[in-house]
Amino acid sequence: MVLAGGGTLPLELDDALVNTDVERIARIQKALYRAAQGGLQVLLFSCHDVLFDALGADRVITLAPQRRRSAAP
Repeated sequence: MVLAGGGTLPLELDDALVNTDVERIARIQKALYRAAQGGLQVLLFSCHDVLFDALGADRVITLAPQRRRSAAP
């Protein structure tokens, strides 16, 4: 919000909270909710979607599982 200088910027998190405990996740959820209510666009990328289901996202995009390719011999 400080960097936006009166405008808006997105907040992007790419599995930044994967090793966070349950108590901290709850606090982060509240902070992200407040940020979104304040006009900040929050983009959260995670393979641990269950941790963030309670945020009430406007839009959720679920990607299909991908098979990993083995390294070429």
